Amino acid sequence: MTVDDHGGSDRQPDDELDHPLVDSRETAALREQATEVLARYHQIELAEAAMLLFVLAEYRDCSVDALAVEVLRKAAARRATPDEPAS
Repeated sequence: MTVDDHGGSDRQPDDELDHPLVDSRETAALREQATEVLARYHQIELAEAAMLLFVLAEYRDCSVDALAVEVLRKAAARRATPDEPAS
């Protein structure tokens, strides 16, 4: 064994967190739109909505991008259904 073999990291590339090094414009735009939707819906600041998006993604064990798409789909569905009359 060489000196470099001792104490080196046993981590494999697959062990890294699932964070892309560079976001595509489309991905960044999806996250931005989802953040704006969350901010409006929950009446919170954009920074809080961005944190909410990340925390929810971690809680649900999914990527932020997948959650952003789901948020946007649900917002579109909410807009497509007419408001129910008050009882």
